[in-house]
Amino acid sequence: MPYPSQLTHEQLLDVTEHLIEEQGVEQVTLNAVAAALGVKAPSLYRYVDGRLDLLRQLNLRFLNRLMAAIGAAGDRDVPAIDRMLSVMMAYRQFAHDHPRLYLMSFAYMVDELRPDEDLLVQMVLPLQAGMAEIAGPERSLAALRGAGLRPWFCHAGAD
Repeated sequence: MPYPSQLTHEQLLDVTEHLIEEQGVEQVTLNAVAAALGVKAPSLYRYVDGRLDLLRQLNLRFLNRLMAAIGAAGDRDVPAIDRMLSVMMAYRQFAHDHPRLYLMSFAYMVDELRPDEDLLVQMVLPLQAGMAEIAGPERSLAALRGAGLRPWFCHAGAD
């Protein structure tokens, strides 16, 4: 069994992510994560306050990675419609690549895991600006909802 100090925060999140994708968030416990890492569960408390904190941290990392994927897809010097199609494809691909993390972030019914409204607004503003080039500013949010990006910002204050 490895010494707990050899464990890194990133390893903890990586293993938890793998377990969630393999088993689903409901099945992941601190004991299961510790066993997968080859350490005792109390060792994990150096990095997290408990299971909910671990899931919160993983959710934030997932959302940051999703934002990076969307940003990379939208950083092209092409017409707005091509850029938005690229962004939507990147969003969809990211969700397909991480289906259970996606569900944890946007559908898991634990209030403490729901994405922060401010973060969601920051995520949608660049997308809304791109859609405004296509559909016009007054219809940009409705156009985004219609484009299938609805799950995570339909309640955000990005009107």
